[in-house]
Amino acid sequence: NQGKMYNFEQGQSIFSGEFDTLVVNTQFNTDNLQTKKFYEYWNDLNENPQRAREFVIYTTIALFPLASTLFALCFGLVTYRYEKGYVYLGMFGVIAIYFGLLSSFSQPPILACLGIFSLSLFVSAYCFKKMILSRY
Repeated sequence: NQGKMYNFEQGQSIFSGEFDTLVVNTQFNTDNLQTKKFYEYWNDLNENPQRAREFVIYTTIALFPLASTLFALCFGLVTYRYEKGYVYLGMFGVIAIYFGLLSSFSQPPILACLGIFSLSLFVSAYCFKKMILSRY
């Protein structure tokens, strides 16, 4: 045996090991490492279905807070004090429908993102007008 190693763990226990040859790798093996610039990564958006799906999912999830703000006002504190009805059903329904749409549609990707976001924003504005503005 040419060397020993020790590892001190959380419970004050010591792990001891022995080795014949110690090899410390300090350089990457660049044979399989392919780096791309971000625009090269997203360049095949229309040809690669997996990339299109990722784009739609990431973009529409990022836009979800903006698309659901009026839904939050409809189902949130404003109506919760006066109507004890279907608050949770409405909130979870909006989330389920939004995420169902973004997982179902990915082609064409930019049109899918704009369509899902626009539809959600329009429906939330309609619900806000019907549930809040017509009463208060």
